[in-house]
Amino acid sequence: MSLLTDLDTRGLALQQLDEAMGQVVDGKVVGRHHFAVYSGDIVLGLDPRTGLQVPQNPLVYETPVVTNLIVDVGKQAYLDRLGGMPIGSPIVAFAAIGVGTDSTAAAAGQTKLNPTVTGSVLLQTVDATYPSRSAFVATWKSTFGTAVANFTWNEAGIFNGTVNGTSTMFNRVIIGPFAKTSAVSIAYTTTITQS
Repeated sequence: MSLLTDLDTRGLALQQLDEAMGQVVDGKVVGRHHFAVYSGDIVLGLDPRTGLQVPQNPLVYETPVVTNLIVDVGKQAYLDRLGGMPIGSPIVAFAAIGVGTDSTAAAAGQTKLNPTVTGSVLLQTVDATYPSRSAFVATWKSTFGTAVANFTWNEAGIFNGTVNGTSTMFNRVIIGPFAKTSAVSIAYTTTITQS
């Protein structure tokens, strides 16, 4: 956890995050997850050092970067997309991030968030311009504003829709616990790296 209040420190933290999220392990597909919690609804402003739009709100909490498990249905979807299968069926983009309350360890056979308990879940589409790709790294980002996902976050994943249990889950990660309230917004970022 870190408290960052000035832009120079925030810029350094973002650079360190970029470096950490770009690491590759043993030539495999690796997913990395991270979220930053900001006071109130996120207001963007120009960082004079980088020329990028960055949150101007006080950063109140930041998670370490954690790796995920690509679940079996995610691996199958990856291969289906690679081969354009099933032939004639529309290919649905993985363009949603979901969060939920279950802290059960990720397992290959899971197909949804909250796989073992009844709890809160929200799947929402990613922010404009995401997902994006640069070389061998694809990035997803979703901003959860003050009015949504106000429950204890323990898990997350990437999905091809916004209905838990119906949409295909690509990966699952244990991220919490973090008790999100209407006092904060969360910018959730996840990357998938292929080496």
